[in-house]
Amino acid sequence: MDAGIINADHIHAEISEIVYGLKQGRMDDSTITFFKSVGNAVQYLAVVSLVLAEAVKRGLGVLMER
Repeated sequence: MDAGIINADHIHAEISEIVYGLKQGRMDDSTITFFKSVGNAVQYLAVVSLVLAEAVKRGLGVLMER
């Protein structure tokens, strides 16, 4: 945002609003999800496990092989 590439009008929702179902996530292939966390590794693992569990429960996402 500091560089002026995006502004507040580009932001649809906070990640928590999507996780709690208050706003819809990506609606088509032209949109992106951007998440920047400033925590530590333990926090990242906790968040990822919750997001993964919710995605599996809702049947969302695409399974990719590594």
